[in-house]
Amino acid sequence: MSKRHQQLPTGDIIELLGDGRDSELSSLSGDDDDFIDDNEYPCSEIDKFREEQIFENLLDDFEHFDFENDEEFNDVLGKNNVEVEDGDDINPDNPVIPLQQFEQQSDNSADNNIHDRPSTPAIPPHITVRPVVDHRRHGLHLNNLPYYSKNEMKWSNKPFVSNFLNISPPVPELSTTYMTLSPIEYFSKYFPEVEFENMAKFTNIYAKQNNFVKYVDTTPSEMKVFVGIHLKIGCLKHTRIRAYWTNEDRVNIIADNMSRNRFFQLRSCFHVMNNDDIPDNNVDKFIKVRPLYNSFLNRCKELPVETNLAVDEQMVKFKGKLSVKQYMKGKPCPWGIKNFLLCSYNGMVYNMILYQGSSTEINQEMQKKYGLGGSIVLQLVENLNKNKHYLFFDNFFGSYNLFTSLDFLGIKAAGTIRINRFANPPVISDKELNNLGRGASYEVSSTDGKVGLIKWIDNKSVILASNFVTSGSSVETPSRKRGRPSSSNKIIDQPKTRTKNRVIDRYPTDATRKDNISHYVYMDKLRDATFCKLEGCKKRTHMVCKKCNVYLCITKDRNCFYDYHN
Repeated sequence: MSKRHQQLPTGDIIELLGDGRDSELSSLSGDDDDFIDDNEYPCSEIDKFREEQIFENLLDDFEHFDFENDEEFNDVLGKNNVEVEDGDDINPDNPVIPLQQFEQQSDNSADNNIHDRPSTPAIPPHITVRPVVDHRRHGLHLNNLPYYSKNEMKWSNKPFVSNFLNISPPVPELSTTYMTLSPIEYFSKYFPEVEFENMAKFTNIYAKQNNFVKYVDTTPSEMKVFVGIHLKIGCLKHTRIRAYWTNEDRVNIIADNMSRNRFFQLRSCFHVMNNDDIPDNNVDKFIKVRPLYNSFLNRCKELPVETNLAVDEQMVKFKGKLSVKQYMKGKPCPWGIKNFLLCSYNGMVYNMILYQGSSTEINQEMQKKYGLGGSIVLQLVENLNKNKHYLFFDNFFGSYNLFTSLDFLGIKAAGTIRINRFANPPVISDKELNNLGRGASYEVSSTDGKVGLIKWIDNKSVILASNFVTSGSSVETPSRKRGRPSSSNKIIDQPKTRTKNRVIDRYPTDATRKDNISHYVYMDKLRDATFCKLEGCKKRTHMVCKKCNVYLCITKDRNCFYDYHN
């Protein structure tokens, strides 16, 4: 039999550790720790924060239980099984375990094998536990969504039957107390006061943890000034940040509200979370800004959603050093941080996903079935209502299973596609479509009638797919030599081409050039010389007859000026 190691009681371990000041690890700390005043370090603030986190975790655990009465609640906590010694004054209405008795029970239980103790309280069998569901990663039930393999995708050469939604535009709510929000009020909807309080708290904690010299604790009001200065700097865009405090380029609204040294001190200490709360197995590359991101995203999800929506990627311009920085050729800002947005046709953001490579917040099982683009679309639309929206996207996202899944969710979608994701539908070739002329199209549909494809020829062939419409109503398009086909039947008159007027040299008459009156020579100021205008001469010159306005050369061997006037 293997020998069991003896376990120290919990009370003895705590007594050995003490407050940590007498441990051998104290020798590893820096020399500056001996000169730190105990009153300068706000340990109570850090302890208070940790206690709040522990209390919130306890509340989250109790939310998973459904209690019908107080007895069930006491059974889970084990209150009914507590033995009270004689002499202990305990209120029968509110039974509480005395501190001495709790410590004694802890020491006695530590003598037993620590691995034999359950990590959670015993749950009576008649109490149901609600399963914990991460809605961020498992918002959609994959088992309910339809999925087709390439062998199951069948096509027919029949036109697709359109299936539009009967959606009426939302009626605006009229109110006599309605007022337009000011910019600061609108900004506060996305970043409320609690976010600035957290900025101040975690910035102070980081400064104390790293022993910043002459650091003064910041406040939420100062953090608002700090954030406002960054917004102003982003608009003015001086070459150096220090220039906003110099006499030459001073910006009063910045320099009058915060000194330069204080700005850079807060910039070095700025944090929105405690670094000690980052787990060791963390894979989130945006974890240090995740609180601000969640605050912004929660407000986006509260907005009323419009009917016509679109999904696409966006580049946040950034060329600094960052592991998640991406390069996308052809974008207005090719370098930056890529994210995927769900927006309305006028640009209002309703949902978003930050792209960070393999650690992007996407369900891995969903990504295996639908690919990266399809899984992003399904995750962005998980909060949309059924039969209320039209969705549009490009060929990076589109696939056969995505259109069928969106149709199952009651979302009408359309977008360009890549033909290899649709199991070779029977569309005609580009050469045959070109022979039909510009604006010609060819349409096919799936055998179950859920997805339709249309191939249309413009400058080049374009293939579109949809689960609610393909060609729609046909419109005759007049033939034009340049530009895209017109959407109206009216033939547009082509503008007349303008011919460039030729510059013709105008020479004086023979009577004028041979009258021997006021024919003077002057030198032009052109960089390059001009050909001599006398017939048969091929030399260049800067001499011009002032009256005739004709270039004529005078050299040692030839006098074209005299020959021209005689």
